[in-house]
Amino acid sequence: MHGGMQLERAEFSKRLREALVKAGYFAIGPSDVARHFNVRSARKVTGSAVRKWLFGEAIPSQTNISTLAQWLSCGAEWLRFGESAGEDDAAAGQRQIRVPHPITEETEMMHELASLDADAKQMVAGLVKVLLEARTTR
Repeated sequence: MHGGMQLERAEFSKRLREALVKAGYFAIGPSDVARHFNVRSARKVTGSAVRKWLFGEAIPSQTNISTLAQWLSCGAEWLRFGESAGEDDAAAGQRQIRVPHPITEETEMMHELASLDADAKQMVAGLVKVLLEARTTR
């Protein structure tokens, strides 16, 4: 049963990423998704919660799924379950899209780094340099 829930979360994550791409958000991180979501909802979410949605660790509440579906112009039923009322299998297959650039942990990290101020970016660059030097001297 545990594996079924894990698969369900992974499938939801895939559909959410597909809906984001279809809506024109090709490389958007969890914090940006949360910002866009929070503009549209009285129930605020955090970047951490969205990250769980995007990486298949959690499925949002039905209320939040409805908000996502309205924002991303897709069916709430499809977003949650992968199917739409009254839609046959052929239509469902035609509607599926490929995600050209899936959101990865590295993409999320790049978005977070981009949001830092210049001094913080310089500190991160210095840290990366030290880590790379330490790796090559091992």
